[in-house]
Amino acid sequence: MKQLFFSLLLLFISINSYSQIDNLEIQIPSAESECEYVWQNIKDIKFFEANGYSLSLPRHEFIDNLLEKSRNNSLSTHDFDSLKALMSQTVYQRNNYLKGQQIIVETIPTIQKAIAILSEIQLKWNFVQFPKYQIALTLYGPGGSYDPDLGRILLQTTTNGSFKGYNSPANTIIHEIVHIGIESSIIKKYNLSHTQKERIVDKTVQILFGDLLSDYKLQGFGDSRIDKYLKSKDDFINLPSIIEAFLAENK
Repeated sequence: MKQLFFSLLLLFISINSYSQIDNLEIQIPSAESECEYVWQNIKDIKFFEANGYSLSLPRHEFIDNLLEKSRNNSLSTHDFDSLKALMSQTVYQRNNYLKGQQIIVETIPTIQKAIAILSEIQLKWNFVQFPKYQIALTLYGPGGSYDPDLGRILLQTTTNGSFKGYNSPANTIIHEIVHIGIESSIIKKYNLSHTQKERIVDKTVQILFGDLLSDYKLQGFGDSRIDKYLKSKDDFINLPSIIEAFLAENK
């Protein structure tokens, strides 16, 4: 018991020291925030299924019923209230996030190197960077998502500290940092489709961080027509021109 206490104490100290010193903050969710996220994923189930995403949700018959209601557009506020009770009373355990949190702490040097590379590139367009990125853990969802207005990354882990798709969570975190950076000046400006933006992010990560992320994989559903336009660091430096050329030739 004493050994477990000191292990948890060291974990707490190491995590908080990173939060104070570096530009990354790792957050464990509350039962309420996890409930809201599970609810949002349930509401969006048709989008996830249409775009080939594999979704992790609490294993419970009630969740299956909610998914079916969502597919039929029949969810209600009563359903949300029932979900809150299920999450807080049965599903949520804070300790389930500690292993994932520690593994992210161990990958911080790699993430910091990627952020430094992005900061040093002299771009001809506005890649948005934040003084601090928030990395919020969840046990649910498609694997990762981002909020470009807050610099917030939502990352799925498991109770044993594994991460969807990769051994190292740095792959997904850096992927989402690139998403955040190009959201306004590239994705929204050119009204890119979901498959187009995912391929642009994948190719950017592959080109800029191939040495850091040797096991990074291109997603199968991305628009591969972009590949011949985005092949080098110089292409990323001139990304608006690259996207304009792609769109002109692929109407």
